[in-house]
Amino acid sequence: RKLNAELEHANQIKIKLFSILNHDLKSPVSNLIHWLYLKKNNPEMFNETSIAEYDAQTLQRSEKLFSTIEELLLWTKNQMKNFEPKIESLSVKNLFDSVQQEFSDLKYIDFQYNCTEDLQLESDENFIKIIMRNLTNNAIKAIKNIENPQITWNAFQENNNIILSISDNGIGGDIEKFKSLFHKENSIGNKSGLGFHLVRDLAETVHCTIKVESNVRNGTTIYLKF
Repeated sequence: RKLNAELEHANQIKIKLFSILNHDLKSPVSNLIHWLYLKKNNPEMFNETSIAEYDAQTLQRSEKLFSTIEELLLWTKNQMKNFEPKIESLSVKNLFDSVQQEFSDLKYIDFQYNCTEDLQLESDENFIKIIMRNLTNNAIKAIKNIENPQITWNAFQENNNIILSISDNGIGGDIEKFKSLFHKENSIGNKSGLGFHLVRDLAETVHCTIKVESNVRNGTTIYLKF
């Protein structure tokens, strides 16, 4: 019984880690392929100057993707046995800088990052980065086809807690849309759900609580409380 329990625990860890790898790598790979097909199928869109800029951006995307793959593979290798967070003091500004660098090529979005220089939180760096990356990707989907798209990350201290929040001016929705952030029994859909499942599981592991404020056509704000 003990060996079976240990095997089941190990299998659950591997399932969770492979889910993270699948979700966090599929989106940037898909974006890069789309980027390359755009140049191949629409050559009339480019002159010599724009081709040079396009090639430079493609190289930047490829290097960023490689860095993300390397970081995730190293992290999952270290997590294969226990899937336990490594709690340490983290600079919130450095976390915001990481998100900013990750999505720096999306020039059409007005990204804002508001945080005091010395704000610190106690958590696992990789867990938090995956949470923030998934929430940012979800916000990007929400502002698709929105005029003057905006995404804002804020950080502040409230009593003895550190609060991180991400806001967008996208399509919004009722709370049913965000059930996967709170309920494990909620099924994973084909179009959405896995990202929220990962966010929920990782947030629970690092004792982070989640709150959502969203209204149809009025955008969404998601709060992470540490």
